[in-house]
Amino acid sequence: KKKAAQKKRQKTPAPSRTLRPVQNPGADKPVSRIATSSELAEKKLLNLMIQKKKYMQTVFSSLTPEDFTNPIHRRLYEKIIQYGEADILPEPAMLVNDFSDDEMKSAAAVFYNLEEYENNESVLSELIINMKKDQYLKRIKEETDPRKINELFQQMANLGRNE
Repeated sequence: KKKAAQKKRQKTPAPSRTLRPVQNPGADKPVSRIATSSELAEKKLLNLMIQKKKYMQTVFSSLTPEDFTNPIHRRLYEKIIQYGEADILPEPAMLVNDFSDDEMKSAAAVFYNLEEYENNESVLSELIINMKKDQYLKRIKEETDPRKINELFQQMANLGRNE
């Protein structure tokens, strides 16, 4: 009798569960952009630049506005360059005042609530290298010539070795 009861239990299928689609309560709302790692690096870099003039000069000698992927960050960098050429260390308010109302919120958010670092100079160098790597990766994706791709990989591998 025990064996018959065990066999019967084994043959009884588990109750089926009906899967229902999960409703997305925010489906009708616009999706906000999630900051990519390069955008976060750009924010950190812009923050460090306005702390000391020597940080500005370090970045100016290494990056161009085209190295910034976010258009608002690129415009902020261009404004920092203008102030740097006038030998002025800008405050965040000085940098965001020419933006439209909608853009001003995004521009001001760049300078809000970012962490501080113990060794700003090494963080600055690391951010510059990471942004340059992103640019190399973008160029590698667009390149079709295998020799040029190999050359770009070599250049990318040598970033930071000469510093």
